[in-house]
Amino acid sequence: MIPNIKKTNQDSSLIVRDLAGVKGLWLFGIMDGHGVNGHLVSDLVKRTLPSVLASIINGRNFDNTRKSLISGKKNLIKKSIQSRNTYLPPLVNGSVKGRGSQNNSFNYQPQNGESSTDPYQSGDATFQDTWLTSDPILRDRQIHESFRICQDKIEQMNDMSKLDSMFSGTTVVTVLMQGDTVVCANSGDSRAIMCSTNSAGVWYYKALSRDHKPEEQDEANRVRKMNGRIEQSRMIPQGGGLPQFFGPKRVWLKTKQAPGLAMTRSLGDLVAKSVGVTYEPEIKSFTDLKQGTDKVLVIASDGLTMRRETLMGL
Repeated sequence: MIPNIKKTNQDSSLIVRDLAGVKGLWLFGIMDGHGVNGHLVSDLVKRTLPSVLASIINGRNFDNTRKSLISGKKNLIKKSIQSRNTYLPPLVNGSVKGRGSQNNSFNYQPQNGESSTDPYQSGDATFQDTWLTSDPILRDRQIHESFRICQDKIEQMNDMSKLDSMFSGTTVVTVLMQGDTVVCANSGDSRAIMCSTNSAGVWYYKALSRDHKPEEQDEANRVRKMNGRIEQSRMIPQGGGLPQFFGPKRVWLKTKQAPGLAMTRSLGDLVAKSVGVTYEPEIKSFTDLKQGTDKVLVIASDGLTMRRETLMGL
């Protein structure tokens, strides 16, 4: 008899209203962890990304924070994180201090000496409400930087032996929405979909994100340029002979059967990063959101969105 082993939920989600004090600016996100510590990586990103992006939008400089995060000096890391108000509760023995490791909900409590002000609502009253549309190039750079800082934090936690992320990581798909503008930033194979109706009332969907898979030619080219190998999993027959290949294409080291990652972008996954898997988000913007016909925004992990038509039927 096979024992009933409960699988850890490695998904995390976030919803933030009026991000950085920008009126009407919504941030939605899904993180789908994988690997032994995938749930911890996804939770770390969920707790870090919104406050980092909010701080960047409000003009804070994270250069010093990034330098301390990768320096490996614990005292500088602690000082920098506290001084920049990144609102990352400390991880203790693989779980968040004061919370169980299975609880992936955001419930930030101010640390000693910190303000109790909501870290997501830190903008002043005079901050312009057009951040999402006024300067798309700057906006995308700021979004990219927030992903990079999250990756730096994951690497720092790994270096301090607090969170092993050599073979663990997470997808990240976020959607920023304000008025009729939607901006999707995606790293991995979680998806963002807009479900709409036409004039006849028939449902249809528009993909806001692209799956970052080894099957995508540009993604595969990047991995191969970094000396990575892309192929299916292999199995050697018991009687010998040529290997048999099965399953989806995966990313491997050149001469080793590892890590076998089925996506080409993610946060974490430090071994895969050495062969071209990148944290960098693909950012797409849409400025034609229609209040009357665009009905439902869906952001979900790959298991739920494998069949978009089925999802719309729900």
